[in-house]
Amino acid sequence: MWIFFRFISGIYLKNFFIIFFSLLGFYCGIDLLLNFKDLPKAANLDLLYIMFLSFSAVPYVLPISLIFALVVSLISMIRANEFVSLYALGLSRNYVILFPFLWALFFCCIYIGLNFTSFAYANDYKRNILKNGTIMNQSGEVFLKFNNNFVYISKINHGQNSAQNIKIFNINDLNLSSFVSAKNAHFEGESWILRDGNITLLPKNYELANDGLKIQDFSELKSLEGFKPKIIEGVASNSDYSIS
Repeated sequence: MWIFFRFISGIYLKNFFIIFFSLLGFYCGIDLLLNFKDLPKAANLDLLYIMFLSFSAVPYVLPISLIFALVVSLISMIRANEFVSLYALGLSRNYVILFPFLWALFFCCIYIGLNFTSFAYANDYKRNILKNGTIMNQSGEVFLKFNNNFVYISKINHGQNSAQNIKIFNINDLNLSSFVSAKNAHFEGESWILRDGNITLLPKNYELANDGLKIQDFSELKSLEGFKPKIIEGVASNSDYSIS
């Protein structure tokens, strides 16, 4: 059985890689022809653009290559009478399809695993290089609502899970109860870690002889649990999001 697996796998993998890299090169070539005039002048950014362009083409090229490789492999084995030889040696027709299917499943698992890494942001990096001449995109001011908080962010660092000059207004019963201001913030785990800021606590009742507002400085404060950076980046990119 191992000999059959190696034989069929060799034919399938050869056809797969030929088709995959051919389609990948065709995709990149067409894109470069269309966007050549907009590419930055720096050679390193051009190389990075080609790399991220190749990564962004994988979702389109991979499924086509997997299917076409199977079709081409079956046709080539039929034309070379290898199918008849395999059947004569007692190999079931199900195994002829099973071995390529296992390889296709393997490549799909690799692709799914890559999407848990920075590979998933390849299209964003490519677009940033083309439009801004830099990999990381920095969005401008954002003001939005999350639960009972209104959040203002001066600058968002895409892909770095960080923000600068963040202000959080906490509202209770339509009244401002507290106000948090921080110079920097970084998303860790499921919450934002605010650094180098202060929190202002406002009194519930504005009456004479009662305690007034209190201002406390902090070096680090955990806040906005569940407020993921992708939500902020989507709003900053004018995407349609519902935040409540």
